[in-house]
Amino acid sequence: MKLLPLLFALLLCGLPLTARELKVLMIGNSFSRPVVHNLPPLAAAGGHQLLITNAYIPGCSLKTHWQNLEKADRDPSFRPYQVTTRRTGDPQTSKPVPDHLPHLLKQESWDLVTIQQASHESWDYAKFQPWADRLIERIRRDVPGAGIMIQQTWSYRADDRRILPGGVWGFDQNGMYDRLAAAYDRLAAAHQLRQIPVGRAVQYFRQQTPVKFTPLPPEQLARLTPPELPPNQQGDVVGNTTWSRPRSESGKPELRSDTIHLNPAGEYLQACVWYAVLFEADPETISYTPPRLAPGLAARLRHCAKLAVTAQPTPDVP
Repeated sequence: MKLLPLLFALLLCGLPLTARELKVLMIGNSFSRPVVHNLPPLAAAGGHQLLITNAYIPGCSLKTHWQNLEKADRDPSFRPYQVTTRRTGDPQTSKPVPDHLPHLLKQESWDLVTIQQASHESWDYAKFQPWADRLIERIRRDVPGAGIMIQQTWSYRADDRRILPGGVWGFDQNGMYDRLAAAYDRLAAAHQLRQIPVGRAVQYFRQQTPVKFTPLPPEQLARLTPPELPPNQQGDVVGNTTWSRPRSESGKPELRSDTIHLNPAGEYLQACVWYAVLFEADPETISYTPPRLAPGLAARLRHCAKLAVTAQPTPDVP
């Protein structure tokens, strides 16, 4: 890695950073998508220069990333990724453009390339391999000067049907986290890679928040009418429950729950963890807070990010 050691050394010595830009490519999916929107404002507020690009396919696993790369090697017209980019100072993220990994890996002199597993396979290390090994080998071949990091993803909200009692996976929210953390740790150890521990930060928030998320029984959910929402949604940084627009068949809105993606508070937490790892900075010194995020909540999120990156033991969620 060309730039990161220099950044780390300057930060540790207390010296000001130069204006040189840190260039990051994320080989990801919907769990990396918020980073390209939310990290640049934090970097700018901290005096850093950042170019960050996300190669995005919803739900894309390490296996599919590798298969897409091989197919693009044979057929350069195959461009399955939607690619977005943002720099510090840009008012918004670029519009998505189609591309493929062989081109993206050589498009810039990347300082850092990040990978992650699809969340629904993150808890099973057997589904990481041999695809992760092959992808890491290819990144090192095509971008020999870049570092590689792994984004640790997170366990789902407690009301996701797969982790409910009797769910198809056979374990709960803590069980999902324990398994995915072990899988990411194993991959990181095998290749001597650092992690961006977003999943660990999510667990800290769940453990420390004074308002816990409590799912409503189905019969109580059925009695809600717009614009009523289930209480205590703020007890988790994962998940959103919203009313849809009226559907043409019924003429009535529907209550829909996303139990896997970060909500706005979670996206800020994710950006704080990324900022702390990429710039070797104390996340509690972050000065940027999104306009709609309460200052007290933002401070708690920054604290959870600090606990995660300083490798404190991860608590179980009550």
